[in-house]
Amino acid sequence: MTTILLDNITHNHVDVIAKGLASAEQIFICSAFLKTSGLDRLQTSLKTALRNGASLKVIAGLDFYLTQPKALWDLFDLVSQNKTPTASLILCEENKASTFHPKLYCWLAGGVAGIVIGSANMTGGGLGGGVSKNLELSVSIWCHANRH
Repeated sequence: MTTILLDNITHNHVDVIAKGLASAEQIFICSAFLKTSGLDRLQTSLKTALRNGASLKVIAGLDFYLTQPKALWDLFDLVSQNKTPTASLILCEENKASTFHPKLYCWLAGGVAGIVIGSANMTGGGLGGGVSKNLELSVSIWCHANRH
């Protein structure tokens, strides 16, 4: 098992997540906010995985109206243009008393499971690696999928 702390200073979220997604067979992303700036940073890796037949499930939040409609359409186009066996997009909006606010990136590739969980939304600032980067904190764990 390998564990790395991601903070967008020492280790950018985008570097770790993009590496994992590129060879993934299964991908699950859950993000409170989905913006084109975040999708653009992961697009090459997602495109590679989808072209190779990876399944994809994305849950994006609608609270605070920060998820961009263009990002949702771009994701739809990305899935439509590739031979994805299974793809789903779930949009989540909570009631006024609570907010949908998770940030989780998971993938399975060649018997290795990767997970990034922490504070980074699927936005340019959240994922880092570019001009705009937030100070985020997440843990990245890579392990053999058949271990308990």
